[in-house]
Amino acid sequence: MSKQDRALDLGLTVAAARALKESELVALRNDDPVGRDRGLIVLYLIDPTSEPVNSSQGTDAVPPPRTALDAVRAVVGLGITFPGDVKTKSIQASHVAVDLTDVESENVDEALGVDTEELA
Repeated sequence: MSKQDRALDLGLTVAAARALKESELVALRNDDPVGRDRGLIVLYLIDPTSEPVNSSQGTDAVPPPRTALDAVRAVVGLGITFPGDVKTKSIQASHVAVDLTDVESENVDEALGVDTEELA
């Protein structure tokens, strides 16, 4: 995510956001009375034919950072900024696993072949 996008909700100009170091952006968010407790979600609608923008494109010296997207439809990108500082906050993760040892593979294959939307 670009610096200016990371600071969308912090009241900075694009130039001011670009001038800050990553650590300064984190500190700014942590010091903001609202931003320190809220994350930021940025959605990007990307043109299906999105062409790379690179001043050295077409030269052999530096390869372009990416190729043209050439998607069938528009693509949605997602950027997430979490509040807090990674050095001072911890996240406790958990997960749930389902024991499938008693499930016969033929039943799974059969279930995957059924379109449940057609049943409704």
